[in-house]
Amino acid sequence: MPTRPVRLCAALLIATLNLLPLYAQAADASAPPPAASAVHALAQTYGAGRLSQAELNTAEQSAVAVLVRQNLRALDPDGRLGPEGIKALSTRLGADIRPAVRQVFAALRPADMTAEFETTLSGTLSQQDADSLLTYWRTPAGQRYLRFSHALDDLAANGLSRLISTPISFSRDQMPPPAVQQQRRGLLAMSTGLNTRAPHAAIEGVILDWLALQNGPALDRLGQQYQADLPAFVRFQASAPAQALARAQARWASQQGRRIEPLIQQADQALAPRRTGWQSLARHWLSDPNIGK
Repeated sequence: MPTRPVRLCAALLIATLNLLPLYAQAADASAPPPAASAVHALAQTYGAGRLSQAELNTAEQSAVAVLVRQNLRALDPDGRLGPEGIKALSTRLGADIRPAVRQVFAALRPADMTAEFETTLSGTLSQQDADSLLTYWRTPAGQRYLRFSHALDDLAANGLSRLISTPISFSRDQMPPPAVQQQRRGLLAMSTGLNTRAPHAAIEGVILDWLALQNGPALDRLGQQYQADLPAFVRFQASAPAQALARAQARWASQQGRRIEPLIQQADQALAPRRTGWQSLARHWLSDPNIGK
């Protein structure tokens, strides 16, 4: 039996799709910064350690996917490998690239990333923001919000990781009814993790449709579980303290991205000795007379 879709009201959908532009609003520079103890408590309550580990895991997966696609394109620029050849070469590339990426990324420590997150919070939030967030998150409703937010961010992060390694491809007959797809898009737009990883234009349109399609049943279940809370969650995300937190998380994610880019290049350079073997395997498949048949 198909999952019964959550009946998100139009106001909920509109509100969630309009959250991201608010993240770019400037912080109030005149407000006093939060005390260090408040920042630490805020980071612990929000799950900054979990956030850092998730960021690191996603970065590693993305780096492997990027390097596999990059090298596969270099080895088969004309796209002459058949499905079996692509599968064999991708498997070999992944097996060689994954350990190299893991070794290079060992320089990134989740504890350091968490400390940087606290520093970013200190430079973005006011004491009033920190107090408001802590007060809300310590309520039963706030605890439900954190569980919802973590589950939604996990879905979004997994979807983005697959998106890097998988071409966007879906036909109209795969799409659910428009109302169901809009409900899923509305939920995805509530993911702070998704919004801090992609520009607004990328979240809209075909990419958001793809993520909603790939994660459809899980999004439906999550929406059903928190159906009664969703309007209140949207109001919280639109609040000034939540917007300040989203700005901090976006800045922190951007900082981590700048640290990760040179590590990907370093891993790629370390893989130079492997390329002869990759080229030999590619030639084997390209010389097969059955390729393309």
